[in-house]
Amino acid sequence: DAGRYMVVFGHRRLRVASELGRPVRAVVKAISDRDHVIAQGQENSARSDLSFIERARFAKRLSELNYDGDNLTVMTALSIDKATLSKMLSVANMPQDILSAIGGARSPGRDRWYELKHLLENPRVLEELRRILSQTSLEGIDGDARFAFVMDALTRKKIAGYRPEPKREIWSARDRALSANIRSDGNSYTLALKSKDAKAKDAAGFGAFVAEHLDDLYAKYRKRNP
Repeated sequence: DAGRYMVVFGHRRLRVASELGRPVRAVVKAISDRDHVIAQGQENSARSDLSFIERARFAKRLSELNYDGDNLTVMTALSIDKATLSKMLSVANMPQDILSAIGGARSPGRDRWYELKHLLENPRVLEELRRILSQTSLEGIDGDARFAFVMDALTRKKIAGYRPEPKREIWSARDRALSANIRSDGNSYTLALKSKDAKAKDAAGFGAFVAEHLDDLYAKYRKRNP
C-alpha cells in the first residue's frame, strides 16, 4: 500500500514510540523479502541475550515462510549449517503447549533441549508431563527453573520442591463484618479470618470461638463421615 512500510529493524522501539505518540525517524529503502529475512536473522544472531530455544523458534518461523526449498535463506540468515538447522527445527517442532509452559529458558543449550525432545517422543511421557503441568503452578519462576522442573518431572520418580497449586476460596459473613481466605492442598486446610473493620475484634473473637468448639465440630464431622 502507498505510504505503508514493513519494519526490518526496531519493532519494539516502534511499538514504544507508537504508545507514547512520538514520531520517529526511519531509513526507507527498497529491499526484497529474502534480503529482509536475512537482515533480521543476522541482527538477531548477533544479539548475545538470545537463548537457543528463542533462536530455534525464530528459525522455525523463517522456515515456514518457505523462501526456498532447501532452507538456504534460513541458514544464511542465522549463519548456521544444515545439521544445526535440522536440530533447531526438530526442537522447535516440539508440542507448542510444552514450549509455551517453559518459556525462554536461557541456560539450557542445544543438547539439553534435544534430550527433552527425545523424551517427549514417547506419547506416554508427553501425556504424563501434560498431566503434571495441569496440576502445577509455575508462576513466579523463570524459564531456567521451569526447564529444570520439566526435566525433573520426566527423569525422577519424585519431584522435590513443587506441589500442585492449592485450591483457594473466599468466605464472607452475611453481615460482611468478617471474611475468611480458605486454602486447601489436600493435606492441609487453612482458614485465615479477617475483620472488615481493622479496629474490630471479630476475627480474633470468632477464631477463638471456633477453636473452643473444635472437639464438638470434629465429633459432628465424624458422625457424618464415619
